[in-house]
Amino acid sequence: MSSVVTPVTDLLTEVLKADDGKLSAEAAQKHADAIKAAIDAPRPPSPRPPQHRSRPPPTTPRRPGWT
Repeated sequence: MSSVVTPVTDLLTEVLKADDGKLSAEAAQKHADAIKAAIDAPRPPSPRPPQHRSRPPPTTPRRPGWT
């Protein structure tokens, strides 16, 4: 996810610094290409959740005189 946030942050930073908040067509396309590349970049597979072993239910200790 952070790989996508960086080019978006770069775009917003440049827009805020630009005159009247406008970028040239070339600058806008450069940022659009960087964002698309970050979105399309391969990512490592997500880790698998741990496999839980089924456990028997806890037993209640028997008290004398209880049935």
